[in-house]
Amino acid sequence: MPSAPPTPPPVKVSMHVRPPGADEESLPRSLRPSRRSLVVWAVAILAVAVGLLIALPTPRADKVIPVDPSSAIEQATAVPGFAVYLPEPLPQGWQPNSVRFQNTNAGPQLHIGYLAPDGGYAGLEEAHLANTRLFVAMRSAGNVFRDVRTING
Repeated sequence: MPSAPPTPPPVKVSMHVRPPGADEESLPRSLRPSRRSLVVWAVAILAVAVGLLIALPTPRADKVIPVDPSSAIEQATAVPGFAVYLPEPLPQGWQPNSVRFQNTNAGPQLHIGYLAPDGGYAGLEEAHLANTRLFVAMRSAGNVFRDVRTING
C-alpha cells in the first residue's frame, strides 16, 4: 500500500505587523516616527527649495533675446509658390524674438514672432496648406476660422 508523502515541517515567519487596535507605543522604537526627524526633514527640504530659488536664474520679461529671421525667410522663399509677406517697415521698437520654418508634408509653414515695446506679442503665421481651417484652429488656440485674407495681391 502506498504511503502518504511526508508532511513538511512548519515554516516560521517573523514579520513586524501591527495587529488591529495596537497603538504606536506597542511598535518597536526603531519603527516609530520621531517628531524631531520629521522636523529635520521638513527643514532640509525647505532649505533645498530656497537654495534653488536663489541659485537658478529667473526669466525676465525686459530681457528679450532678438533673433534674426533671415535664414527662415530664405528657406521659405526657396520653396516654389510660397510667397513671404513681411511687415515692412517694422514698427519702431518691435523685435523678432521667435522664428520657425517647416516644410512638412502638409505644406510649408513660416512663423515669426514679434515683441512690441509695450510687452505685447504678435505672431505672423504664413502657410500654403490645403486645410486652412485646421491651420487657423491649431495656431490660434481653437479660434473659429471666419475668412481668408489675401495680402498684397
